[in-house]
Amino acid sequence: MRPNYANNFHAGFATVAAMNTIKHAFTAHPATVGETWAEHAGVAFGFAWRLQLAALAALVHAVFPFLFVKTASSRISDLHGRMVVNRVRDRARPGG
Repeated sequence: MRPNYANNFHAGFATVAAMNTIKHAFTAHPATVGETWAEHAGVAFGFAWRLQLAALAALVHAVFPFLFVKTASSRISDLHGRMVVNRVRDRARPGG
């Protein structure tokens, strides 16, 4: 029985197409903010860490209202500035 090379070709093409789709899934959004996947992951992990600290401050504040009175809200405001306000400003700048 002869091997069916046409099926192998189509299977290989489908594999390449699937790999391109997966690559696009990981790179499309980071590209919209001018970052590689690794850069975007680093920024996102940094935000996640800061959010966890803000959440911890809010939990402590819930039990002891005299502690961390403005910590969580100020951290959220700082993160908003970094994520939204500054990014928009950076895009508006030539080369940004």
